[in-house]
Parts: sequence; structure tokens; C-alpha cells
Amino acid sequence: MTNKVMFIDDEPGVLDALTWMFMDEPYEFFSFQSPVQALEKLEDTEFAVVITDQRMPEMEGTALLEKIRHKWPDTVRMLITAYQELDIATTAINKSNVYHLIYKPWNETELKETVRRAVAHYETHSANHKPGPFIGNDIKDEICDLKNQKQKLEIKNRYLINRLAQSHKMETLGNLASGIAHDFKNILFIINGYLDLALLDPACSPEIQEKLNKALK
Repeated sequence: MTNKVMFIDDEPGVLDALTWMFMDEPYEFFSFQSPVQALEKLEDTEFAVVITDQRMPEMEGTALLEKIRHKWPDTVRMLITAYQELDIATTAINKSNVYHLIYKPWNETELKETVRRAVAHYETHSANHKPGPFIGNDIKDEICDLKNQKQKLEIKNRYLINRLAQSHKMETLGNLASGIAHDFKNILFIINGYLDLALLDPACSPEIQEKLNKALK
């Protein structure tokens, strides 16, 4: 069965760009401008990955992904936003449990690779919930051994999934922190530039120069 990926964004241009970008990928794509229509589609179609924009008139992306998390927990959820805001990231991580935060403008290569990993994550996780074939009573001992092994593997698998989820959370927070640091550095660069220019002013008194040097320090 071909894995299905859903894009949700109220801007048609963004949906067209995403659809065009993934034309060569082996997935079946659906795009919606309305979060409500997307939820209706999820009622009758199984999706591996849902990627939604944050700022939309009908519903914010974090609220939409929270609904999907509760009703379709196996579906991998990702959020697109143009705003590196801490409250959005916190809500996306804690309430929506997103797999990845995507910032506009995105890098095409990185986004494609992220979606591939998300689909692989869905395939691995959903496979653990599908029942196996029936086996007769003549091999009860073997079944018992297999059940014990399966139980151990499930425990280990849950542990690894939790570790992976924590890793994705830390990656998301790291991306957010680097973005904030980059923006803050830009602001400091401008301030330093003006301070340097002020020090070059011939009319600048020694007292003012001392204060400017302290500001630079």
C-alpha cells in the first residue's frame, strides 16, 4: 500500500510548491486549504504523515495536530511556521507531540529527507499494532517462547521510540534556540555598528567615549 502524505495550508501557492517538490517521491499526496476538510478526510483515509501550517483562519496548526494526535496517534505530525516563537514550539512539542518543526523558508533537500524519515517512523510504529497470523495449538511451547521474545522486544521498542521522541524534541528546541541566537546576534551587530560610529565622532567628549566603550564591552 502506498503511504499517504497530507499537506494543509490556507495559501494555495504553498500547497502548489509542496506538491511540486514531492512529485518524484513514492507517496500519494493530498492537499487541503481547510483544516476542517482535512479532518473529514482523515475519517476515511489512513495517512502516514500530516504536515500543516500554523497560522490559518479556521484553526491553528497546533490545535489541528493535537486533534489528530488523540484520534490518529500513529499518524506522524509536522508543523510549518514562519515564526520562531517559543510558545508555538512548546505547544507543538507538549500538546501536539510533533515529529518535526519546519521553518519557512525551508530547505528542499532537508524537508524531503525529513518526510522520508517520518514515513519510515510511521511504518515501524504502525507495524507494531497489526495482529499476526493465527497459529495452531500444536506448537504451544514455541508460541510461548515467541510471546516472551515479542514482549521483550516491545518493551525495548517502546523504550527506543521514547528515546527517539526525546531526541526529536531536543532537535526541535535546538533549531529554535539557534534561530533565536541568530536573530539576537543580528541585533547586537547593528548596536555595535552604531557604537563604533559614535566613537568616531570628533565631537564625542572623553566622558561620552568612556560610556560608549563600556556599552561595547
